[in-house]
Amino acid sequence: MNPFVRRSHLLVSISDRDSVESSWTHNADSVILDLTDASSDAERFRRRGRKTLSDSIETAGCGGAEVFVLVNKSVAHADIEAAIWPGAK
Repeated sequence: MNPFVRRSHLLVSISDRDSVESSWTHNADSVILDLTDASSDAERFRRRGRKTLSDSIETAGCGGAEVFVLVNKSVAHADIEAAIWPGAK
């Protein structure tokens, strides 16, 4: 059993670049990068998010937080493929 207790989680939309850039400064135990979107332009949003995901994972983990990726069920395979990157859990 992992003795580490995550006390805080920070959920950040991958489309909000400023929030991604500053996510590591909030001292959260984990940062969750959200690839989901309910807008009518969601697929374009997700494709763009997948392209920047590796950089976003690296940035979000700068402060030592664990980085997780929230994927969309309907396109989970593509989201997971993009999320396979050192530092993501």
